[in-house]
Amino acid sequence: MLQALLNHSRFRHFQTHQIWSMYKSICRNYRNWGLSNSKRPSRKFISSQIKIFKFWNVLKCLWDNNR
Repeated sequence: MLQALLNHSRFRHFQTHQIWSMYKSICRNYRNWGLSNSKRPSRKFISSQIKIFKFWNVLKCLWDNNR
């Protein structure tokens, strides 16, 4: 079911607009958290952040649709 939601066209549309600003904010958070000396987070870290973001966005879409 979650996969179907992730493939939802409106969600994909939203994603294309958000992905870059999201990446920048992830980088900012990474530096703020002081997890590493490097300026850019690892791919693994980014993908985990994206998964979290997707999950919350799906919940938000569901919430908005059901109201």
